[in-house]
Amino acid sequence: MHYNAIPYKNKINIAIIRNPYDRIISIFSHLKDRTNKNTSQDLKGFDTIQDICYAYYDKNNINHNKAREIFNWNDNDIDEYKKYRKGYGCGTMFKKCIHGCPQSIFIDDYRKVQYLIKFENLESDILNLQNKGILKKKQLIKKVNGSLESIKKKNNLTPIVKKLVDDVYKDDFELWNKAGIK
Repeated sequence: MHYNAIPYKNKINIAIIRNPYDRIISIFSHLKDRTNKNTSQDLKGFDTIQDICYAYYDKNNINHNKAREIFNWNDNDIDEYKKYRKGYGCGTMFKKCIHGCPQSIFIDDYRKVQYLIKFENLESDILNLQNKGILKKKQLIKKVNGSLESIKKKNNLTPIVKKLVDDVYKDDFELWNKAGIK
């Protein structure tokens, strides 16, 4: 996700959308497995992905507000993040975890994006765009930090996790269903 990834006029716009179920599992695993524990305090208090989901829905949970802050985003949050990324933060840190932000927030209008690519089909879709002459033909560099299947098994995509993803990332699912190079 990039702070200025909103479609531009007179440009070819390509956006990559990830399956929201895969994304939440990957994000949680990435943040929990960081070697430098000082870089992210976002998940402090959440040992499992289920913990954060239960906290999100349970108003009596001590971490309810923290879970809500991670996943609830609005236009003001995005504006603040953009200012922070552009250096207008005057030395202050952006307080929200950008990882929980819905992907759809970064696209004002999907109809302005000429090519919406599924992350899961990234290699074949980029090759397709190269073959159409839209992108220059260059070798892709693959960097995979772990097997998504092992991450899914480790974190169990339980009903409460599916509920949170369905509730929070509804617009992401709409984009993901529209994605694909034809």
